[in-house]
Amino acid sequence: MVKQKLFFLLFIAIILSSCFGKKKNIASQLPKLVLTETDTTLVPFGKPQPDLKEYFLLECNGTDTQSIHLATEKFAAKHLMEDLKKYPNYINFLMMFYCRSSEVNESKLLSCSLGSRYKIFLYNKNRFVAAYDYQGTKLIYKDY
Repeated sequence: MVKQKLFFLLFIAIILSSCFGKKKNIASQLPKLVLTETDTTLVPFGKPQPDLKEYFLLECNGTDTQSIHLATEKFAAKHLMEDLKKYPNYINFLMMFYCRSSEVNESKLLSCSLGSRYKIFLYNKNRFVAAYDYQGTKLIYKDY
């Protein structure tokens, strides 16, 4: 009887550890920049403001949504500092993150003309993870 209880407890421990151990650590996987677009926002009674839009792909399988959002927010803040150095004349920075899939991946992007690559993201909103909109260094909007 004691052996059966020990076996049962060991069995439950193995099952639980296998269930909890499968989540990937998204923080160890850097999002991959796959598309950059530039644009201009016209501001009433002011100078036009240059915009930079960046699209990133992530491996999302087996990762919980909260971990993805925390990791992408951290990554976006750090990446913004690099963008500010690289694009000093830009004011608005929009970073959008999507999960890599058979519909949204590098080979699909390369198969499209440069001007229509954004449509892959537009048509696959179900793969959307997060977006961060910065004006200068200030986060003005985020979407999950």
